[in-house]
Amino acid sequence: MLRWVLLVLGVIVALPVLAVGGLWLALQQGWLNDLIEERASAASGYQVELGAAPELDWQDGALRLALGPLRIADPEGRELATVERASAELALRPLLNLDVVIPSVAVEGVDAVVERDAQGRLNWQLPDREAAAGDGPLVLPDIRGLQVTDVQIDYRDPGREVSLVLDELEGQWAEGEPLTLAGTGRLGDEALTITGSGPSRSAMLSGSGEPLQATLEAASTSLEASMQPATGAFDLDLEAGEDFAAFLSTLGLTVPTLPAFGLELEGRLDGEGALVDARITVAETVLHFDGRIDRFGADADIQGSFAAAGPNPGPVLASFGFAKIDTPPYDLKGELTRDGRVLTFDNVTGTIGDSEIAGSLQIDDGEVPISVRADLESPSLDLDDLLPLLGMPPQSGPGETASPAQAQAAAEVDQRPTFLPAVEIDPARWQNLDLDVQLTAAEVRSDLLPIDRLDLNLSIQGGWLTIDPLDTGLADGGLVLYFSFDTTQRPPYAEVDLRLDNLTLRDILAKLGQANEAAGLVDGRIRLEGWGLSLAELLGSSNGRAGLVMSEGSLDALIVEAIGLDLMEGLILFATDDTEEQVPIRCAVVNLEVEDGVATTHPILVDTADSVLTAVGSIDLGNETLDLLVESHPKDASLLSGNQPLQVEGDWRSPTVAPAPGDIEDNTLGWLLAPIAALVPFFDLGLAEDAPCGQLLADAKKAAAEAPDE
Repeated sequence: MLRWVLLVLGVIVALPVLAVGGLWLALQQGWLNDLIEERASAASGYQVELGAAPELDWQDGALRLALGPLRIADPEGRELATVERASAELALRPLLNLDVVIPSVAVEGVDAVVERDAQGRLNWQLPDREAAAGDGPLVLPDIRGLQVTDVQIDYRDPGREVSLVLDELEGQWAEGEPLTLAGTGRLGDEALTITGSGPSRSAMLSGSGEPLQATLEAASTSLEASMQPATGAFDLDLEAGEDFAAFLSTLGLTVPTLPAFGLELEGRLDGEGALVDARITVAETVLHFDGRIDRFGADADIQGSFAAAGPNPGPVLASFGFAKIDTPPYDLKGELTRDGRVLTFDNVTGTIGDSEIAGSLQIDDGEVPISVRADLESPSLDLDDLLPLLGMPPQSGPGETASPAQAQAAAEVDQRPTFLPAVEIDPARWQNLDLDVQLTAAEVRSDLLPIDRLDLNLSIQGGWLTIDPLDTGLADGGLVLYFSFDTTQRPPYAEVDLRLDNLTLRDILAKLGQANEAAGLVDGRIRLEGWGLSLAELLGSSNGRAGLVMSEGSLDALIVEAIGLDLMEGLILFATDDTEEQVPIRCAVVNLEVEDGVATTHPILVDTADSVLTAVGSIDLGNETLDLLVESHPKDASLLSGNQPLQVEGDWRSPTVAPAPGDIEDNTLGWLLAPIAALVPFFDLGLAEDAPCGQLLADAKKAAAEAPDE
């Protein structure tokens, strides 16, 4: 009986031993390789192939499994990586408590290829798979040691022409061993090195004050970073070269071409976000942020204060993928928030150029194109600081603020061979921008115009710039400008409607630095359309009409000479026998019809006490020349009877004045007055018939009624 009991017990003990032994033998002989490959492939989604039988042994209370060589491929069989050897240990005792503890993992001889296709998809990226019905939450094992040796990773991105190779990558981190990491490689044709260090696993878990540290040198870029695991405090110092964008793309971050920049960052982890103090330097531009980032990633929420200063934000904005908005040198501060894709700058104060600025700005980079909304106020505005928004440099003379590049551009404008600016506007800068700017200025400074206030509504949408309107107080009167510029057409098409109301000529001349007693009120309207990329091209191709009227004016002959208009002085003296310095002007009218860039006078007329001066001819806006016949029509036949008409012609800057040829058509004053009547529907002259210009207008209406049909 005892013998049978012992036999049964022997069989019970032997069967598990035989089973374990058989499994051990099957593994060692490679009989289970197909099964392992099938299960591993099904679990991972990759094709896994074993080049040899697994090794299984017992060491220091842990079961040790070693595999290799291994081949990993995508579902279509394209090779992704080969591994010379991979091993792991499984501690058995913690299994009694259902804990999975891996004392060590070692990997050596890895050769992996990571490639991104034209659609941005990585070759390691698997199609979405439905989870198995019995899948539960993933339970990660407790890995207490890791060692990698002789690892090479080859990253390729043909679409971005990026190539990154990491070779000789080695590192370890264990229970009693400090963290070490070292590797070399290449980013394109540039050398790359990586180093890392830190406390051991046990020291880190015990709250050691030893920091984690990392350095990177690659493609003219250097990075130094450290972090205190116990407190979450961190700091980072980055000097990024021009190839930094290529490096970021290897990490799957799609960014535009970046300029060289520096980043100083320090902060502390706080929940899912961090408190940070960051300073970015791009050439002479400095950006500073002090606040909170609620979560990391592309949709991070941000809240804090900012400061920004630099020569011109346009190139920096464009290099970071934003719309290129140029300004003179700026120094601004305020509050910054980011909610989703909307970046908001509130309570902004500071200076742009020589102007004081306050208000708010909102940028939505979730819109296509990027949307920019600004509501700004200026206690004191320098008018030329608005020129960069239109693609023109600000003034750069004494007392003016401009970047070196803008000063050079302004100097080139000043040295231009033509009178009208030929600086071309780049239409591409407005194609990918949705801009809406409201600007109110309580005080306006200008070297050329006596402006006392300004209200501007400027928008850019779909490559179409619109000013609707620009409303200013000018010379005790007003100026209203409506302007549209369609850059989607080739060449671009522009329309301008400028209206002048009750301007005081005395104030305009005083702004030119002339002490004077000039008087006169100016009203008018200019309405043109044209094609081109510069003001010179637009006017040189323009069609439309211009009308100006000045009533009850006078000019000091000495003032005329002082501002360099000797020609005008001669013409005025030609029109009167008044030998005194003050030349009274009862009424002056400029009536121009513009076609294909040539303005034809209908006519230009100056009514003095003694005579009426007329100028008939053309003004070429494209070639910047004029050809005018100037005649004096005495009100008293005894006056100026010997005067001969004058021919004024040549370049605007230096026209010639000479007696007109002997045989000229005798134009009566009535016929010359007739076209002036057409100004009545063009703009409101606002003149009573008993006023000097009112009487002249009445004469023009009468002459128009008597003129024969053409």
